[in-house]
Amino acid sequence: MSRSGSSGAGGIRLRYSGIFIFAAKLSTTITGLIFMWILARFLPQSGFGGVYFISGILLYFTFPASVVPYWAAREIAVGKGGAKTSLFFNLLLSIPFFLGFLLLSPLLAAKGDVPTVALLAASPMVPLTFAISSFNNTVGVVRPAQLAGRDLAGDLVKIGFAVALVVVMKFGLPGAELSLSSAYVASAAYLYVRYREIEGQESRAEWRRALKWVALSWVTLLTGALSSFYAGADKLLLGLISEQQLGAYGAALLLSSQLSAVSGLSSALYPYVLRSGELEKGTRQVGDLTLMFSIPMLFGLLVFGRQLLSVLSRHYGVASLSLLPMLAAAYFITSSFYPLMDSVVLGSEKVDIAPRELRSSKFFGYLLLQALSLLVMLPTMWILALFYGALGMSIAVLAGAMLKLAGRFLIGKGKLRALFSPALVAKFIISSLLMSALLLFLPSRGTMQVLLDVLIGAAAYFTVLIALDSGLRHTFVSGFRAFLRGEIASRHPVQSDL
Repeated sequence: MSRSGSSGAGGIRLRYSGIFIFAAKLSTTITGLIFMWILARFLPQSGFGGVYFISGILLYFTFPASVVPYWAAREIAVGKGGAKTSLFFNLLLSIPFFLGFLLLSPLLAAKGDVPTVALLAASPMVPLTFAISSFNNTVGVVRPAQLAGRDLAGDLVKIGFAVALVVVMKFGLPGAELSLSSAYVASAAYLYVRYREIEGQESRAEWRRALKWVALSWVTLLTGALSSFYAGADKLLLGLISEQQLGAYGAALLLSSQLSAVSGLSSALYPYVLRSGELEKGTRQVGDLTLMFSIPMLFGLLVFGRQLLSVLSRHYGVASLSLLPMLAAAYFITSSFYPLMDSVVLGSEKVDIAPRELRSSKFFGYLLLQALSLLVMLPTMWILALFYGALGMSIAVLAGAMLKLAGRFLIGKGKLRALFSPALVAKFIISSLLMSALLLFLPSRGTMQVLLDVLIGAAAYFTVLIALDSGLRHTFVSGFRAFLRGEIASRHPVQSDL
């Protein structure tokens, strides 16, 4: 595989965009952990569970946020415009959901045993989610690398608010929700600046185009609704059964969700496939790059599970540790394979698809997959959580991830031939095993020691990987020599297996 960084497809560079966004996501992993550490340390266990309960509620009031922007982005990616129409329509669509959230807040608060004011503090996230979705889809298909600063901007703001409202002023759960709302404001502001920089936007909103997208949107609306319902079901059901169980589940979920950072590595693949129509060239390139990072992250998370959970709070150590392997495996599947497969399968569908053609398209296949997942997994989640609590819910989440993975393979049959290189994956696993063996012998005590051990583990992994892969070794040596000479990039692209 070429090391030069694919450009093509309107100037989108797959590796450059992917690694840039991945690096930003890793940075926000640290800031996100700092924020959650503040909440875990300074909120009671029920309050920490309340954060997850409210996040689950929000999903049901924001599920249509990406419906119209999704169809707009497909046209924006190939130069047909539609950014302004997408934004205005989405903001109008957010109004009834925002009002509904406000009206139902007292009832929802009573059901979840959380303060009504906490839900009111979270309410700005409803319209902001609709705005951010429009900005994301526009910027993401034109200049995907510019999405890198979105989450970092939000995380830095919410940490500052959390320190002021939760730690100093002792506002508890309402303070935590205000901090989260402030993060949405910061992310929206960052994306708005990037959105304004994009050229070729229509002079005013074109409502006829919006109606066309609405005609197409029933399939993505239903898919999004089912997906959001499914995504929030674990937290909502467990919160109704036991807030204490939800606190332990949330801590393990927080650590496992850090694997979602690798999804950024495939962020540029969807617009790349839309523009170029090329499948194998970009897919294996992005697939290998994704697994090169996700496999060691999974191993490292399992090795450091106990220490990382103790960093959050001593209340969650024992209970959360039993949940971590299943939740981590579930996030590994959803973060490593779902974005890659979805980019290939849906990106290869024609841009100007007519509403009457939807029933025979892959979009309809995804709708059926979500419906089947809900039909099978919702009762499974409820039964397992009712009898086995958070452990049962973790088992159900892993089973659901595997079910949806199998469904994606069936839908993308014939287009998912080259997701990754088996020989390289074997090297990733060997390197990760040796890294894990080293980490098990390191005495991890305290937060700083854990962070130091993580850095040692990363260095060990890449050292072994470079030793195993001659192409990567050649690339590393060439890059290092170029760096010493003060060159930004080699004149001639180096070839490598990766």
